[in-house]
Amino acid sequence: MMQLVVLLSVVLSVLYSRETDACPDGCSCGNSSECDGTYVDCAYKGLSGVPTNISTDTCHLELGGNQITVIPNGIFDIMVNLQYLYLYTNQITVLPTGIFNTLVNLKYLYFHENKITVLPDGMFDTLVNLQRLILSSNKITTLPDGIFDTLVNLHEL
Repeated sequence: MMQLVVLLSVVLSVLYSRETDACPDGCSCGNSSECDGTYVDCAYKGLSGVPTNISTDTCHLELGGNQITVIPNGIFDIMVNLQYLYLYTNQITVLPTGIFNTLVNLKYLYFHENKITVLPDGMFDTLVNLQRLILSSNKITTLPDGIFDTLVNLHEL
């Protein structure tokens, strides 16, 4: 029985370390100095899409300076610890409705220098902790009424 407990303990620790130490290919990962979780740096890595194997405890995600064109719906759903999201200087044209719905802890969102033309109604409704939202240098011509109304902690737009 004792051998089974030891074996199970070893197997579980290996499985846990694989999940928490996962880092997308070509990116660098480590402990964040700004938030309690993982810092994932995939900036300027020539990525054409958002990596799918980002650790669930990621609190700081850098994806700026790539060639990302599409953000798949649900890609951020398991990243409930995310506080810093940088998607600047990509080729993003559309933001899916509800893409940020689970990111209630998000404080900083950088989307400048993309090709976004429309912000869906209710896009930021769950981001009550957002302090900084950077959307400059996009192709947005009109905004839905009240799109920023729920952003009660916003300091910079």
